[in-house]
Amino acid sequence: MSDVWRVFEKLAGEKKAKCSLCSRSLAYLGGTSNLRKHLETAHPVEWRKLQEKPDSKSKPDQTKRHSTIDVHMKRMSCSATRAGELTDGLLDFIVLDMRPVSIVAGVGFRRLLYKLEPEYSVPSHTHMASLLAKKHVEGQGRLRKMLEKADAVALTTDMWTSKAMEGYITMTVHFITESWSMMSLVLATAGFVDSHTGANIGKRMVDIAGDFGVAGSVFAVTHDEAANQCAALRVCKDEAQQLGLSGEWRSVICVAHRLQ
Repeated sequence: MSDVWRVFEKLAGEKKAKCSLCSRSLAYLGGTSNLRKHLETAHPVEWRKLQEKPDSKSKPDQTKRHSTIDVHMKRMSCSATRAGELTDGLLDFIVLDMRPVSIVAGVGFRRLLYKLEPEYSVPSHTHMASLLAKKHVEGQGRLRKMLEKADAVALTTDMWTSKAMEGYITMTVHFITESWSMMSLVLATAGFVDSHTGANIGKRMVDIAGDFGVAGSVFAVTHDEAANQCAALRVCKDEAQQLGLSGEWRSVICVAHRLQ
């Protein structure tokens, strides 16, 4: 009998098997390859321990089998503080190196972490995605507080279309802190589903700046000299005036683009 049945239980009346470690149900059509892959990727530590200590009984009953799992595969965990530090480190790794969240599900990646910290339980990619979303919101909050103290800011912006023909816009804010340090931080990199007209771009730029509370303190915006970008800056000025904002929104053509 395959070792996977020391962890999985067939669900009566269904073509599925349930993992006793995470309660996830997977399709079972007679083969155990997908069940084994689940153990290798989602529970590498427990799977390794199970293989190192095989079941001594050839046909244990259901109760004894699960009792064996509880004894020999009980999940060990490092301290909550250490686990939190490792998870934060994973988040920083994904953000700073721009890696896909799915990297935490990779067999090789999990084996590496097991060698470094055998008792650490690697979070699932869905859990990491939720943690990244929370981290993003927290980062936005910190940036908004920093910008509250900025008397004036400058922006740079650009747009592009991916190979999948998906449009994107990025805006970066530049300002000087109270301690006279120059800061350049990304306000947003977001999808742009509307047509790339000056009106649509300009409105989106004002919306992004407004979301961070700087629409009324924009001194200048650096952009390429495409016709729609130049038109967008005129729209930004009009939008700011209509909203009663004091920002100048001066148009500054990027020197690099002009030299090209």
